[in-house]
Amino acid sequence: MTVIDANLKHTNAAAEFIAKGDHARDVRDWPGARAAYEEALRLNPNLAAIWIQLGHAAKESGDHAAAEGAYRKALEINPADADGHLQLGHLLKISGNISGALESYAQALAIDPLLMDAHAEVDALRHKLAATHGAKGPDAAVYPTFARPKRARADTLSIVFEVSDLLTYFQGSRLPTGIQRVQMEVIRSVAAMRDASFEYAIVCFAQDRGLWVEIPLHLFANFCKHSISGGDVTAPEWKALLVTLEATLKRGPRFQFTEGSLYVDLGTSWWQRNYFLNLRMAKSACGIRYIPFIHDLIPVMTPEYCGADLRRDFVAWISGVMHHADYFLVNSEATRSDLSTVAAELGRPLREIGVIKLDADFRRALGTAGSDADEDPVYFLQSHDLAAGKYVLCVATIEARKNHAAAFSVWLKLIKKHGRQKVPMLVCVGKDGWLNDGVYNMLKASEILNSHVLLLQNISDSALAALYQNCLCTIYPTFYEGWGLPVTEALSYGKVPVVANVSSLPEAGGNFAEYFDIGSENDLLAKMERVIFDQRYRNDRERQIAKEFKPRTWQQITEQVLDHLKRWAEPAAKGAQNVSHRAKAIVADAELGVLYPLARGTDTILWRGLEDSEVYRTGPAWWSTEDWGCWTKAGTPATLSFQVENSGGSKLLIYVGLRGLTDGECQCILKSEGARPVQITLPPASDEVAILELDASGEAKRAITVSIAGSRAADLSVWTEARDPRVIGPGVLWFYICRNDDVLARVSMAEALATRGYARLQRQPPAKPDFFVHT
Repeated sequence: MTVIDANLKHTNAAAEFIAKGDHARDVRDWPGARAAYEEALRLNPNLAAIWIQLGHAAKESGDHAAAEGAYRKALEINPADADGHLQLGHLLKISGNISGALESYAQALAIDPLLMDAHAEVDALRHKLAATHGAKGPDAAVYPTFARPKRARADTLSIVFEVSDLLTYFQGSRLPTGIQRVQMEVIRSVAAMRDASFEYAIVCFAQDRGLWVEIPLHLFANFCKHSISGGDVTAPEWKALLVTLEATLKRGPRFQFTEGSLYVDLGTSWWQRNYFLNLRMAKSACGIRYIPFIHDLIPVMTPEYCGADLRRDFVAWISGVMHHADYFLVNSEATRSDLSTVAAELGRPLREIGVIKLDADFRRALGTAGSDADEDPVYFLQSHDLAAGKYVLCVATIEARKNHAAAFSVWLKLIKKHGRQKVPMLVCVGKDGWLNDGVYNMLKASEILNSHVLLLQNISDSALAALYQNCLCTIYPTFYEGWGLPVTEALSYGKVPVVANVSSLPEAGGNFAEYFDIGSENDLLAKMERVIFDQRYRNDRERQIAKEFKPRTWQQITEQVLDHLKRWAEPAAKGAQNVSHRAKAIVADAELGVLYPLARGTDTILWRGLEDSEVYRTGPAWWSTEDWGCWTKAGTPATLSFQVENSGGSKLLIYVGLRGLTDGECQCILKSEGARPVQITLPPASDEVAILELDASGEAKRAITVSIAGSRAADLSVWTEARDPRVIGPGVLWFYICRNDDVLARVSMAEALATRGYARLQRQPPAKPDFFVHT
């Protein structure tokens, strides 16, 4: 017999013993499994995975010493096996060797910082140690080798500014609007500071790669500089910046968070896919704290002015924000009130809110365009037949919410009442927004109106400054705002703004604006007539503005932001509390008897109990949710993690809806601690259901993780002519948990399985939801 033949014989024999061992394991015949695995390893002692299985069998047989030897032999063969270190940690924990267990869990986390089971075990052991040893017991030793996050310098706060919203905006537009200006000015002010008490970084979420990339300060500064110098998105200098940005996002390394960083999103992220999934991983691995700046809640407070897709995405986003945010920043007391209303409607507790009013001096921001030196303000006005004091300025995106229709209607009435010669031009500056057909139809329908309204888009900041400086007054008839930057801009230039008395506008306008009742066009007409035609009154108001309006510098506003951040950072900077924050995995609660779909959310209004089920996805092996569910990524198991209460000491059943691959049959294996692994065959493009049975547990709240792995992958580029480059594993449609002895819940699921009518098992909104708040 040749050497090759002998090896083949040994391999086949080992495979037979492994199969016998697996069968014995599945029927919980631990002595039989142990004997079979030992025979397999006698024939081939280099099978690390079988040493792990032998360790399981020995542990279940009560022979902890043999189990430890088997696990350590497996790790000797494959020291990079995170799960092997995890299993050794479990054994050492139940053997009473807590320090050894902590070391093994830390080794597992050093290899895979997103291993949720290890996070949960470390957190539980830390609390156990604290209870045993008191406040002076072990703390930082919980993570002896977990060094993936950068270590924070002593007494130094780490702040990470997220600018995905701003940079994505720049990929389609150039001139910044209100929210973009806030991001630019705050970060530029931070960059100008010399404060050793904090360090900062600027990052952008690369959605296609599922990671954050650091944006160099010089690149950010160049975007800020060139964005205000003109609106031409085809200009060579602008296109060069976009090419640099694209290369940075595609090839830049993953940003390495400093542990305990404050992650501050000064813009918004409602349009990002898999954003919260990656945020959860960063929070779990690095202990970052998420602080979104909420500028407004337009899609839920005034949904009539938004399209259905925007409302759907925003509702899912604000629900996710409530789940993930550690603190909030808002731009007005009105937005704070709206955020509280949303939290109450969702039935969520609200974290601390810092109000940062945007009462900034915009003259400095607008007056330092710098690179636009070739544009003469006088020439700009003359080129549009505009004379100083002969026009009223309206700076607002052209969309239904901004209520241009009311301004146009009033202008027609002014012209009819006073004549064309006496009525100033109405100059509207703003890009196109949502639902604006009615605005343009009004202009088309009236020659008189069309000749008295000038629409301007893509003008530079110096041109906008010239318009403010030379206008008679401004008008801002919007239905709803988060702050109202055009009001503050007008006051910065000493002009009287005529504004609607709604939402945050009284905060922006203070005692200086002229207010009208949003429901009364006649009131708007009367206020415009007074400001336009009563020169003495207008001059008195302008003198009041010049004397009493005291806008803040962006430096002062930024210092207020930093004051909030420093105060919020204090509790987490106190030793053990910081360790606790880093160790805690992000696990959401799930109810028994409720089906949780992993599909993209469809709700367009808020209701109590609304939750986007994507929060139960953990780890990096998920593509973004779709209308039917979510594909897993090939190559590593995807995990679902949740906590359940009131299992009553009963066994639990976990039903998981699965979808097969598009191009062929696939085997799918589901595992969970305390349950036998389940293998299910998924025919091509078919939907199947797998059921895991978990052993009973006496815990009041039980943390559960389910791993889902496929035997093969599918390359979607083959089926989509390269339009979709993803390589996918099995899809997951939903999951459902119930007690094994809950007959009603099991019957309900049986009926759903028979009829494919799963929707009725989901948490349902009220039949006639009435949340419709208009401020």
